[in-house]
Amino acid sequence: MATLYIPVASPWGGKLDLVPSVGLTAAILGILVAAAIIIRLTHVFVRGIVRALLNRENVEGTAHELTPPRSRSARTQSRLWLSTSSASSSS
Repeated sequence: MATLYIPVASPWGGKLDLVPSVGLTAAILGILVAAAIIIRLTHVFVRGIVRALLNRENVEGTAHELTPPRSRSARTQSRLWLSTSSASSSS
């Protein structure tokens, strides 16, 4: 296997090998780029979830705004949804 050798002339004579420094710098830059991408994707994901929840609240209203019969209906629908989703996930 060929090894990379980047010689640099130093002012005091002799040669300096930059390969370890370049490899470390590339690794650090790779980690920073990956972290930036992960942070951005997480930001978009969380923002989407929050926006969906707020839109749902705007459309349906909060629990305090529901009348008692409507509140019972919403609870029943939520229980039905939970029971069907848990049944389908256990299958």
